[in-house]
Amino acid sequence: MFDNPAYRPAPRYREYAYTLTPGEELEIITDADFISCLEATADFDIGIDAPANVNFKQGLRLRVPGGFKSVRINNTSAANNTVSLGIGMGDFVDARLNISGSITNEAQRPDLFTDAAPVAAAAGPATTLIMAANAKRNEAILVNTGTVDLWIKGSNAVSKTGVFLAAGQNVILGTTAALYAYNPDAAAAGEVAASELEFS
Repeated sequence: MFDNPAYRPAPRYREYAYTLTPGEELEIITDADFISCLEATADFDIGIDAPANVNFKQGLRLRVPGGFKSVRINNTSAANNTVSLGIGMGDFVDARLNISGSITNEAQRPDLFTDAAPVAAAAGPATTLIMAANAKRNEAILVNTGTVDLWIKGSNAVSKTGVFLAAGQNVILGTTAALYAYNPDAAAAGEVAASELEFS
């Protein structure tokens, strides 16, 4: 459409900032082909040459081929919403973020190792809590130290689901959830040694 430079629209850009009360809607008359949400206290709705019925939020950018003449914004939240928009035409790139100096990126490693006496998995069919939930846990290390095969689960459901753990085998699980052992053997109890790596 704009192959001939003589007919190519000149680039333009303008920022708009408003504080809208709950349910307030306003219209911006413009001549543009993109809109960016620079800041917003909460999500809101926009309409491009139409009623405001499309959800929009901070960080989103919408380009409209062929351009548009108006934007409607509607505060759909229950509180005041401060919105800052960038509206214009052309291929503008926001390069205002400038980080100088060096940046150190170091992976954090768990600094605590917690172990406990082996837990008996009751003869079944039965499910036993092996390890309580722990938000600071990085990994759970489970060893089937008994003589019967078990199933490691994330719930106390009495069923053969989860991670199968044969006698003598071990498993490492990266989870903070509570862990259970299901023992389907009616004749013998099982046993699980449970340790965890966690952050202090």
